[in-house]
Amino acid sequence: MRPDSDPEMSFLRAVEDCFAELRAGTHMLNQKEIHLAKKWWKEEIPFEAVRSGILEIIARRRAEGEDGVFGLAYCRHAVKRQAKLLAAMRSGTQESWQGDEDDPSETLRRLSRALKESAAALNDNMTEVAEVILQGICEIESLENTVNPVLDPALFHLETTLLSTCFEALPAPQREKILDLAEKKATASGAHGKALDRSRRVYRDKLIRELLSLPRFE
Repeated sequence: MRPDSDPEMSFLRAVEDCFAELRAGTHMLNQKEIHLAKKWWKEEIPFEAVRSGILEIIARRRAEGEDGVFGLAYCRHAVKRQAKLLAAMRSGTQESWQGDEDDPSETLRRLSRALKESAAALNDNMTEVAEVILQGICEIESLENTVNPVLDPALFHLETTLLSTCFEALPAPQREKILDLAEKKATASGAHGKALDRSRRVYRDKLIRELLSLPRFE
C-alpha cells in the first residue's frame, strides 16, 4: 500500500506499518484486511485503539507460548474492546464507542458451510484430508455458545491445528511440493532467523488453503 495524502489512506498505511512492526516482520494488508481497516476508519476508531488491540493479542499469544498473530482480523474484537476503553477514559464515564458486533453464531455457520464445500470438492485420493476437514466442522460446532472475546483465540487455535493436520494427511508428493514452494517464497522474502521460520509457516499454510480451498477462520 503506497503513501497517500488522503487521511483515510494515511490511516490504512499507519495500520499496515503498525501491524508489521509489532509482528516484527514484513506484512502487506490483503484485501480483506484493507476492508477491515476501512471499517475502523468509518467507525472513527482511533489509531491508538488499533495499536493497543494488536498489542493485546500479540501479548496474549506470547503468554500462551504460541507464535505471533498472522492476520489483522484476529485482532478485530480486541480493537473494538480497546476503542470502548479509550472512549470511556476520554469521556470520564462508562459510556463507550458503539460499533457493529459480529454475530458469533453466524461466523461459525459460515465457516461450517465453507468447510463442507471444501471437503465435498476433494477427489478420491484426498479421502483422509476430507475426514480431517469434517472433524474440523465438529470442532467448530462445539464453539456454538462461545462469546466473541473467547471465540477469536479458539478459532485461531482450531485453524492452526486444522492446517497442520490437513498437511500431514496430504499425499507425500504434495507435502514435498508445498514445503519446497514455501521455502522458496520465504527465502525470497529476505527474512532471517525466527522471522524466516514464521515466513515458511505462513507460506505453507497459505499454500494448503489454496490447494484445499479452505476459508480463513476470521
